[in-house]
Parts: sequence; C-alpha cells; structure tokens
Amino acid sequence: MKFKLILALILSLSGTVVLGQEIRYSDLATAKKGEYTSYLGSDGAVYKIGDRLKIGIPSSNKTFAFISEGDGILLPISNLTADASGTETEIKRIWIVGNKRSGYSVSFRTKGMSGLSNYTIQFENALSTGEVKGFGMT
Repeated sequence: MKFKLILALILSLSGTVVLGQEIRYSDLATAKKGEYTSYLGSDGAVYKIGDRLKIGIPSSNKTFAFISEGDGILLPISNLTADASGTETEIKRIWIVGNKRSGYSVSFRTKGMSGLSNYTIQFENALSTGEVKGFGMT
C-alpha cells in the first residue's frame, strides 16, 4: 500500500514539473527566471526547443539589433550581420531574462549557420521588428 501511495505522489509531482515547462507571453510580468521547453508568444504561436526559425531582415542598415552571435567565451559577442538574412536556425534553449524593475523577456539560444557559433535572440523585440519570422499571425 505504501508503494502505491509513494508512486502516486511521484507521478503527480512529475506531472506538475512537466506542465511548468511552458511560459506564456501573458505571464512574463510574474515569470520566474529559468529555462523552459516551450514559449507561447505574443503572436499566438508556440515555439519549442527543436523548432526552426527563419531569420528576417535587419532592423538597422547592416546588422541585427536583437540578434547577436557568439558566446563570449570562445567567440566574442557581436550583432549578427545582414548576411544571415533568409537563413534558418534551430532553437536550442528558451529562457527568461530580466528583473522586476526593468521587466522580464524571453531569449532564445539557437544554432548558428556555421555550427561553430550560436545566436542569442531577444525574441519579442526581434519578432516585432521583423528580424525573425514568427509562426503565428502578425
């Protein structure tokens, strides 16, 4: 009997953890920093780890304002150049950044074109400026 009770408790707790892996745009004001497996964006689409995003056009002349390349360890962090326009990138990580005072936002870490570098995308800003093409309605 004890075994069944413990098993039921473990299964109910693991279900809670799995459900807590999605973050919604509407919940960003009360979000907790951390990593998530999916994100329901302001455009109504769900973005998951493993999904592919299409890079749009830079919001400035020659570089992207909300997409950077590099990790700061092996490669220096710099804004992505216009050469990446029209390419696709795969989402590797979704996480919340920010604080109570300035607010929270969602960032994606994606695979770079060459495979040696990674991109960091400030998602909602990149989506609103057309630097990233979203899955949902605009």
